[in-house]
Amino acid sequence: MMPEFLNTGKAFSITKKDRDEMTKKINAYAKTVGVAPDRSLMSKMRDAQKSLEKKRSCKGRDGDR
Repeated sequence: MMPEFLNTGKAFSITKKDRDEMTKKINAYAKTVGVAPDRSLMSKMRDAQKSLEKKRSCKGRDGDR
């Protein structure tokens, strides 16, 4: 892995399949212990994904100039 990769949003993103699996586990745990699911991790992942998508779209526009 190149060190530059760690400065990209992709280095901190996960696949939809993995995200869905984690959501299931978070929900199951919360149900088991009788609390509301902790959505903070999911929120951070969603924000990271949006940031990555925004960077990709900006990169494409910069290349058109």
